[in-house]
Amino acid sequence: MNYSQTAIKQAEKDGKDYLFALKQANVLETRRRVKICGYCGKGNRTVPPGGKLLHLIRHGQGFHNLLGELYADFGIDFNATGTDLRPQNPYRRSEVLDPPLTELGREQAKQLRSSTQALSPELIVVSPLCRATQTAVIAFSHLLKPGSTVTAVPFLAHEAVREQAGAHYCDACRGLGDMRIEFPMVDYSFINNISMEKDEDWSDSREQLSSVAERGYDFLLWLRSRPEQEVAIATHSAFLFVLLNAVVDTGQLAEGLSSWFLTGEMRSVIITFEAETQE
Repeated sequence: MNYSQTAIKQAEKDGKDYLFALKQANVLETRRRVKICGYCGKGNRTVPPGGKLLHLIRHGQGFHNLLGELYADFGIDFNATGTDLRPQNPYRRSEVLDPPLTELGREQAKQLRSSTQALSPELIVVSPLCRATQTAVIAFSHLLKPGSTVTAVPFLAHEAVREQAGAHYCDACRGLGDMRIEFPMVDYSFINNISMEKDEDWSDSREQLSSVAERGYDFLLWLRSRPEQEVAIATHSAFLFVLLNAVVDTGQLAEGLSSWFLTGEMRSVIITFEAETQE
């Protein structure tokens, strides 16, 4: 995909800001009961017994991303980690609550089709936020039946893969009622903290990075308990960055796995679960 220099620079800045924030919060050194290791799953790599092949997708460009790029083009600097509560932070604008994809974002999702059609996911997990669900529905349109809610594989919304919550209006979900109307093919039975009318998890303070890491860890353990071996996950940049830097051990040679995702980018990762250890 072709990306503007502004988008590339913003991704580099966000990656540096979040890595600094993770270090400051002492999240990178957390030891857990189960060690999860990951390595590049692109190509014909065999998934070991008990492992999973995950296709991790950041949503296509949303209107908040476009707004952020416009701010950057006009020299308005802001921090995306959630510590910047100033009015000049575009993500603090209430107009971008749970924004959909821009036309560019839709095109980015369509461009993924050449890759997704070669995959064999048994489950599609989506963030309940609109832009991520839209991306999955467009990118995996070959698994949908036009005019029907029947899908070739399950499309399941899961709160654990939503973006870091709070402070930013773009990361607040719309009501569950609206979601079900717009995406009738998605199973929302795993959604507990979003009512028919509003997002109960959103507040004016940013979710702690340790919380994001823990729900990412719990989500991977949930996947371990499921029968599907190959799973696609449509989610968000900060969640993915925390997951691949603070939860999954990608080793010294991370093969580019743990860097900040650009919009509409997909990376395939094989994860393994090592023997449980004492904390």
